[in-house]
Amino acid sequence: MNIHTQLDIVMNPDNLASRSDLLRPLDEGNMNSFFCLKRAPGLAAKLSLAIASLGFACGAALGAGSNAPGGVMNNVSTGGQDVRISPSDNNSVGNARVLVADGTSFYESFGADTTKWFTVGIEPGKTYVIDLLDPYEDLGFNFVGTVGVFASDGTSSPPETEVDCNTRTIAPAIEVGNDGVRCIVRAFTPDGTTLQKRGIYISVTTTGFAPQFRIRVSESTYYGRWTTNGYDMHIELQNTTQDPICGQILYYPGTGLTYSGGAWPFGYQNIELTVPAFGAIKYVLPAGTLSHGDNKGTFRVGACNSPVNLMTNSLTVNAFGFNPVTKQFLFFAVRQANQGGQNSW
Repeated sequence: MNIHTQLDIVMNPDNLASRSDLLRPLDEGNMNSFFCLKRAPGLAAKLSLAIASLGFACGAALGAGSNAPGGVMNNVSTGGQDVRISPSDNNSVGNARVLVADGTSFYESFGADTTKWFTVGIEPGKTYVIDLLDPYEDLGFNFVGTVGVFASDGTSSPPETEVDCNTRTIAPAIEVGNDGVRCIVRAFTPDGTTLQKRGIYISVTTTGFAPQFRIRVSESTYYGRWTTNGYDMHIELQNTTQDPICGQILYYPGTGLTYSGGAWPFGYQNIELTVPAFGAIKYVLPAGTLSHGDNKGTFRVGACNSPVNLMTNSLTVNAFGFNPVTKQFLFFAVRQANQGGQNSW
């Protein structure tokens, strides 16, 4: 039934009797406008037809939701109110504000505090980037005093984690005039007794020049697939920055790894490659090579053991297999998760 027919019936219900095309028998589970009209004569018929034309049911069996078999899905609010508790002032490690490593920036104001604390969960074998910037002040007002990454006590180094916050030597910088800070965090790869998921704690101090800043945590790990099942596996790294970058390629078995009894099995191969400034390099894993008994699986590219200088979008990664017998190529998509490329300050 088109919109003109629906409007004609609503405005002129007497014309319904002459519309034999609308007087169809009822199909079970398919209640039409004529059925609604018979159940609700007069003005109610107009309303029922209008509602039916908008896709609503005038009978309980019509329009049942996909998660509510046999009835209409109820999306009506009960009228209750959410109870929210204001967060504590995050001026101590015990009151650290929780962040998510998805690249979303978070606004923070120092107020009367000289230090603010944040925490974020990290996973083994991944690389993260912490960016801090004050986009609100003049170039000459540099607010950041120091940025530190710690364990939960707020003083000791985070377990099985490497951190480089010397932003003046990490390119590309996020600032000019020393207005921002960038830290690169490398969580140890899953091997032996390496920890599983854990939190790191970030302290930010002010020099007193500016009252606010923004902070974000992004993951800069690259992910892809690999196979040596008849293929030589090629992984190409291209450096988009003006400084050399070290990238570590980890080949995980297709069967995955299981954290059990406080330990990881040794189940991957790795190679570290230093990519020259504006340069490129490639590593080939020959056909037949196994990783923990597998000839296929997933790979990651993250920061090296040292130096820790792989940051978000600093590398372009390509991956493909080549069968030297059939001369066929097998290309794999490579992606970054939660790298914050679409988020602004």
